[in-house]
Amino acid sequence: MHDNLVHAEAGPAAATTAERPDRGPFRWKGVLLGGAVIWVLMLAALLLTHNVALLPAIAIIGAGTVPLSVVLRNGERRAGTGLTLDDLFYAFLIGGTVGILLGGVFDAEVERLLGSGGALLLAGFVEEAAKAVALIWVARRVAARSMRAGIYLGAAVGAGFATFETTFYAMRGLLTGSTANVLRDLPGVVGAVVGTEVFRAVLSPFMHITWTAILGGVLFAATRNGRFRLTPAVVGTYVLVAVLHGLWDGAVPAAAQAAAKAVDSAYRTLHHPRGDWSAAQSHVQAEASLASFGVLLGGYLVVIATGLLVLRAMTRHARAVEEAERSAAAGRAAYRGGLT
Repeated sequence: MHDNLVHAEAGPAAATTAERPDRGPFRWKGVLLGGAVIWVLMLAALLLTHNVALLPAIAIIGAGTVPLSVVLRNGERRAGTGLTLDDLFYAFLIGGTVGILLGGVFDAEVERLLGSGGALLLAGFVEEAAKAVALIWVARRVAARSMRAGIYLGAAVGAGFATFETTFYAMRGLLTGSTANVLRDLPGVVGAVVGTEVFRAVLSPFMHITWTAILGGVLFAATRNGRFRLTPAVVGTYVLVAVLHGLWDGAVPAAAQAAAKAVDSAYRTLHHPRGDWSAAQSHVQAEASLASFGVLLGGYLVVIATGLLVLRAMTRHARAVEEAERSAAAGRAAYRGGLT
């Protein structure tokens, strides 16, 4: 369904232009499939040739294919928002870069002051604020200020941020050690990269993209005369997405670990029990792992569902507002036509 805004006052030529399907030069499904195919081919080439120069390209393509596809999908549905594809690409590249820059700096400062535990606890508040600043920076060049424009532009900033962050996680294991060490355990390296990128690619639409889209929609809806305002709704939404982010990063994994240790006090993250291995220990360890997985899965599903429900409600509200504005404009045009 396209949200083409047709002004009744305009002539037939303008109406025909507005009603034309608003599609970008790319189809998001083709980009998604093509990116996945290229990624797999690069992995195969790496394993066959042992050319580690392919690893950065593998990390970037694997990290960016799904987020970019989401941006293109929104681009095909942007009619009526006043946004262009250039706006969304700009938000993806520049907004994502500014967001990851600010997030990286302030995450490091928080960790320096409060330690790794404090940094993990406050990561949601730090990174969501960084993305909000990046979104406002990007929005300076965009005249559109509707809720749906904010949702799509925020999603693009979140997609750029997610791409850079996933690239880091995929490459993290390669940041230490020599090329010889990488080649010695190349299957293990490839397995770690694949596991990280597949996991984060599948979940990326429900994490940074959703959270920044929610905040962007409320932030844009709160503008007056083109100026952003720090309203109670904006502050409350920021706290909501920061809490969802914090639950994902820290609280849910911590709860999963606590559940596992409640079953087996010797349980550790690497799933190696302390003491001598025995059948009894193996059984307890399996139960602990199952408890950990259950809490982890349940917690993540709650975070995902909450974000999606909020975003869906916002999108429906935004479309309803746009429809009401179209109806009001048509009514005014009909009234003026009747007077003449």
